[in-house]
Amino acid sequence: MKVGDPLARLIAFGEGLPGGAGRLTAVFAVTVFVRNLLECAGSGILFAPEAYLLHFPIAYVLPMLGIVAAMHLMSGYPVSRLMKLMTWAWTLTILPPLIDAAAGIDSSIGYFPLDRSNALRFLLDFFNPSRTLPGTTAGIRIEATIGCILGGVFIGKVSGSAIRGVVGSLLLAPLFLMFFGRPGIVNLLAGRFFPYTGDIQDFMQWHSLTRPHLMNSVHSTVFLVDLWPAAAIGLWLIRRIGDERGGAGRALAIRSALNPIASAVAGTIAAAATASAAGTATFADAAAIAGALFASLSLATTIHSGRNPRIWGALVALLAAGAVGWPTFVTALLTAALSATTTDRRLSAAFTSPALLLTAASPLFSTPGDTAALWPLLLASAATASLAFLPKGGVRIAGPAAACIPAAALLAGPYPVKPAQQVWMEETTDSFMRSSRNQHALVSASILAGHGGSTAPLAQSAHIAGRLDQAEWLCRLAAEEGNLDRDMLQVAFNLSIAEGDRARMLEILSSEGMGEAAVARSLPAVLGYAANAGDTLFLRTVFRTTGSSAMFLEAWSRALLVLGDTSAACSFSRAAIQAPDAGPSEYAYAAGLAAIAGNDPEDLLREADSMFPGARELDLCRVRISVGTGEREASGRAVARMLSRYPRTSEELYACALWLLDAGLPDSALAVVERSLMMQYPPSEAFLELAAACAEAAGDTARADIHRDYLRAACCVSEDIPGPDALSTASTDI
Repeated sequence: MKVGDPLARLIAFGEGLPGGAGRLTAVFAVTVFVRNLLECAGSGILFAPEAYLLHFPIAYVLPMLGIVAAMHLMSGYPVSRLMKLMTWAWTLTILPPLIDAAAGIDSSIGYFPLDRSNALRFLLDFFNPSRTLPGTTAGIRIEATIGCILGGVFIGKVSGSAIRGVVGSLLLAPLFLMFFGRPGIVNLLAGRFFPYTGDIQDFMQWHSLTRPHLMNSVHSTVFLVDLWPAAAIGLWLIRRIGDERGGAGRALAIRSALNPIASAVAGTIAAAATASAAGTATFADAAAIAGALFASLSLATTIHSGRNPRIWGALVALLAAGAVGWPTFVTALLTAALSATTTDRRLSAAFTSPALLLTAASPLFSTPGDTAALWPLLLASAATASLAFLPKGGVRIAGPAAACIPAAALLAGPYPVKPAQQVWMEETTDSFMRSSRNQHALVSASILAGHGGSTAPLAQSAHIAGRLDQAEWLCRLAAEEGNLDRDMLQVAFNLSIAEGDRARMLEILSSEGMGEAAVARSLPAVLGYAANAGDTLFLRTVFRTTGSSAMFLEAWSRALLVLGDTSAACSFSRAAIQAPDAGPSEYAYAAGLAAIAGNDPEDLLREADSMFPGARELDLCRVRISVGTGEREASGRAVARMLSRYPRTSEELYACALWLLDAGLPDSALAVVERSLMMQYPPSEAFLELAAACAEAAGDTARADIHRDYLRAACCVSEDIPGPDALSTASTDI
């Protein structure tokens, strides 16, 4: 038997494996996902969606296509058969994390941070697994070495030339080096054309003009960068497969897509002209604009192709659009839907051409106001597409006329747009505020205001964070500018409550700028102010405006409690839970008040549980009552639920810490109350006193001293701080 026979049998075995397009795609996908999960297991986290679904898959697709193309050129082996063999051979990429785990290497797999200072070291040490290189672990380099050797052996075998096999191995080596240092290579080649960033991470993720991603922006940028070479190599390989099968393959319907393609190019020109005029475009901005063009071209060139190319084109386009940003994804989705509404190519082009223009321009033109600047181009796109409907020679005219759209975009630019970063920051701030992420909202609102956006979100966030002086300053500035909109009036109203300025409160409530919805939102604050002050006279004034409700009756009960009339307060709390709009907060208040009055709150809590199962207000009420009465048995499950629920509030953690301390678990109580303190600033004096008491009870005097020092510094407390005995039976407010 000849030496080469075992290899020939191995190749024949590989060619005999199942090889339909669907099956090979599934094998490749499983390989990528298993490799990702193995890396996740090594790092202890699950990769973000942008990494798992975009960046990492393309990071395997591009090298495989590049290696297939190189091996085909060097060996002459048919592409279709080579793709099949390579897909099955690619399962070997599962080995690196397993090799690293077996060798006890815990460094994460990634790219080498290539730059001019370490390029020579990277070239010399890459194929030496005993040398340490960031990102490229020993497993990665062993994988690359095996790949080069096997590739060279394969080339030598199928070409019948050992010299060609050796040369093939040597040529595959720099190909592997390029794949493992791609971001650094891109930075070296393109960095001088964009603002200096300092490192590769910032180079890939710094958006100056286009909408940034809230997280994981670098994954999206790398995906968009890799798409272009992957698509170019993939299309070339598809063409070679068509040649091997005796035809040109399924060509994309370019001729009938001239108008959609021209529209996509025009949208990109509009975005690029506007970015160029700003003079501050970063690499991530350029990648986003190019990514939107890629999505548009993928749709434009496959709209009139066969079923499979159309599906794949839409899928790739939507992935690219998603990596660019939400507006691009929305317009790409609209385009894909429009293309499926009719089978008439002329009508489809008339529908989709303007949508493709919007998709390509969307990285900078992201609001309805921005798109108004594109109306002339949108009309030109629809008009030139409609020329195909002319009875004689319409199709022939429509093609050349389409060239006018990019020319018009170039001549008309740059375009006035609202900065995409500002739009994104407005949406992000609003999202944070709507989801009660107040600390995040404060940061994004300050950036928004500093970049020329509305100051109302900053005033709202500052008020919520307790920065009353900053909120007052912003309100006065807005009033001086005559810019007291509804949101700023709401802040001014809240400040009047904090200051106890009843006259200003009523003045703002009665102003035309507030509106009914704003008055309704202000009602809880008004009632809370009156209740805490025991001001039943003011409550009567509010009643004449708003009428009765569960919230109003509870506020009246709280006011009576402040005035010392517990019996009347209990009566009003019972009336509050009888109101049609009563919720868990009214039941929790009524149960807590019943416990204070010496009555059994259990019936109220059972009734509330049946109506509002799992309500966090009821759990908090149970724990507070048990801390006050010392009957912990009934609230153990509530404590467990509160400690396992996300997100938690500092008040919930404080109540749980009191319960745990009372239960003789000072170590657990200390851990919980410290978590509650980490969620607030400035810290509550009561919370810090409890932390010191828990530390004392746990015998951790050093930790107790730390909390006492923080208490004196943050709360200006100089007197003796209560110990655990004084706090273990303390009750919390209802």
